[in-house]
Amino acid sequence: MRIGIAGYGGFGRFLHEAWKALPGVQVVAAATASPMSLHRARAEGVRAYPDWQQLVADPEVELVVVATPPHLHAVVARSALRARKPVLVEKPVALSLSEARRIQRLRDRVGIPVAVDYPLRFHPLIETLLEWTRRGVWGSLRRLTVENYAQDESLHAGHWFWDRARSGGILVEHAVHFIDVTHTLCEAPPLVVRGLAFRRPTGQQDRMVLEALYANGLFVSQYHAFGRPGFFEHTAWRLVFDRLELELEGWIPLRGRVRALVDRQTEQELKRLPGWQLQRRVPVEEAEDSSRPEGWGEEGLAPPTDRRQVRIHGHPYRVEALLEGAFSFPVSKTEMYAACVRAVLEDLLWAIEDSTHQLRTPLEAGIKSLDVALRATRSAEATLSRLSSSGRPISHG
Repeated sequence: MRIGIAGYGGFGRFLHEAWKALPGVQVVAAATASPMSLHRARAEGVRAYPDWQQLVADPEVELVVVATPPHLHAVVARSALRARKPVLVEKPVALSLSEARRIQRLRDRVGIPVAVDYPLRFHPLIETLLEWTRRGVWGSLRRLTVENYAQDESLHAGHWFWDRARSGGILVEHAVHFIDVTHTLCEAPPLVVRGLAFRRPTGQQDRMVLEALYANGLFVSQYHAFGRPGFFEHTAWRLVFDRLELELEGWIPLRGRVRALVDRQTEQELKRLPGWQLQRRVPVEEAEDSSRPEGWGEEGLAPPTDRRQVRIHGHPYRVEALLEGAFSFPVSKTEMYAACVRAVLEDLLWAIEDSTHQLRTPLEAGIKSLDVALRATRSAEATLSRLSSSGRPISHG
């Protein structure tokens, strides 16, 4: 499969490097407006075009990868489909639902696959969490939070990232990755979506919050800040199931901590986590429960006679022990990220070869996460507008 990458900045070059390990795949062309990136592409032996339209028209290009700034994603994807070439589009698929659905209608008309670059769906940990969720191993997923602190030292004031007309804003450009993980683990639709935002006096909207309630009772919170020094850059996840609590590190998570109420069967499930280390195991009969001071509660209310029978959100569970542990993947962030983007491409190649194959990152997934990001962004803008009109604008101290 001969690939053309529209957008050969840092991410486009990363994709090229990651895909070199795949047999039968060759990046033959790249398009970029940057003279330096043009030079780098040619140094890699790739035909380099200053205009993405030339890349789409190149007869040697069989598959188009869209890695341009977001405002071009939809137009490049549609152009590739009209040229009857499959598409892998970086998130977000578009900056509006109408643009995204235009891609969808054209895809349906020409019958050519379109995949979205959501590599976290192929992360081994997310795959394990998805299986656990489908099987109900730990009960229901009740809460998912993400706190993401990123540096802005490489994002100068005129960078396209800060221009909502080109990026869509933090939630559209960035948070859709984490929204999609929510949708991977939760099939229920969002009932309520809200957002908050902060804008610097110089205009950059550098912090945003997303809150959502899903129809199955899942509460989701995300906080994204682009302004921390690189030394402090990190991402923290927290997932709360009925009988399992997970704390993960990294937007590509490579390590985490676990607290769980287990029986014999579910305790074995934890051994599937890479590098699993049991740090503490206490039989529930001996585990401390300090949720109420001694003597607290209704008069005459007797303590449970069998501590192995617990009720969580009204559901009874039989448990044997409370345990804590940790796990970690024995690879770097770059290695894991590269493995995931290779899997995204392999999945698309499979769909190109076999029309019955169901893409794991279909266009519909991109549209669903975009919808939530746009709803939260509109909510945030409405709140900023109300604050401004009330004469109570906020700014950095």
